[in-house]
Amino acid sequence: KIREKIELRVRDRTRIEEHPIRKSTCWLDGWENVCQQKMHQRYVNYQDIVEEDVNSFERLSEIRYCTSKKCMTDCENEDYSTE
Repeated sequence: KIREKIELRVRDRTRIEEHPIRKSTCWLDGWENVCQQKMHQRYVNYQDIVEEDVNSFERLSEIRYCTSKKCMTDCENEDYSTE
């Protein structure tokens, strides 16, 4: 059995931030004048620290292998189908 090995890793991420610009759109809603500030979207890169299981690839490969082996024994095929 391959155990979990959790490590902290730094990952590059991108988020979208909206910033107001000096323009707005106004309209009349009944008797009320309504204005909405126009926004500009900007992509901002940042780094995030995440917990990752460094053994996940090996563990998932082992699970697939064992499942396929079991299916070959039981069903005589490795595609998990019973036909």
